[in-house]
Amino acid sequence: MKPEVLQAVIHLVAEQAGVAPSSITSSTRIAEDLGVDGDDASDLFSAFASRFHVDLADFDFTRHFGPEAGWSPLYALHCLFSGRVRTEPVTVGRLAEAAESGAWK
Repeated sequence: MKPEVLQAVIHLVAEQAGVAPSSITSSTRIAEDLGVDGDDASDLFSAFASRFHVDLADFDFTRHFGPEAGWSPLYALHCLFSGRVRTEPVTVGRLAEAAESGAWK
């Protein structure tokens, strides 16, 4: 990935997460490391798609992020029975790859 694209994504994520850009690397996980989940994650992805002109048609939000209120026993049961389980963390590097290609793959 191009360093300038990675740096631009890092700055966007830092701005959205309210953290210093120096604390973010390509392997930083959005939900797990930065605590960005639910509506905050939705806002981040909207800003990301707009700024980098990324088509998110293939992005399944529920595969990567939980609800705004966070993880709860009731939500865990819902996920278990509906098959919706967070299985794949989104990293800053993955965002940079999508920014380069113009689509979530």
